[in-house]
Amino acid sequence: MNELKAFQELSKLKAVERLTKVKDRSESAAEHTWSCMVFATYFAKKTKDQINENKVMKLLLYHDIVEIKTGDIPELDWEGRQDKEKNERKAFEQFKDQLPKELYDEYSECFEEFEAAETLEAKFAQAIDKLEPMIHQLDHKCDWRKYGYTQEVLWDKKGKYMEPFPALMNFYQKFIKHLMNNDYID
Repeated sequence: MNELKAFQELSKLKAVERLTKVKDRSESAAEHTWSCMVFATYFAKKTKDQINENKVMKLLLYHDIVEIKTGDIPELDWEGRQDKEKNERKAFEQFKDQLPKELYDEYSECFEEFEAAETLEAKFAQAIDKLEPMIHQLDHKCDWRKYGYTQEVLWDKKGKYMEPFPALMNFYQKFIKHLMNNDYID
């Protein structure tokens, strides 16, 4: 039963641990995906552009599936990120034989669109993907300095993703001020 094996494989995203915490345990990649989808629903309504919300949801739903095979690589893990693209591409290809054709076709289309970041929806999904962990990490103030986040790093690594969307950029600017005013970062 190919479908059952595919669903078992996809369910493994729930076991992929991220650097961020939920209470005293690591957050799962699936939890990150869910939060991204909630935030995207909210911010899509605030954009002036006509964003296809359904497409954004699918991009977010599928974008981290490769992490079932590669694990999550934190943004500031410079060494781990060196081969990230190559390793994720290899993991992506492995799913061709593990997913039913209809599911793989949709996954493939969404994965490629997200990675290329050429469409408005892909750019928006990437911005949400960058913003979500920061909001989540508010519950763990000591980790901001521990992991080397500064105002400069946040603008360099994440700010550029917010630029095409005034509502997101406005929120991001206020968010950075909140971090600075509350001693999360310098």
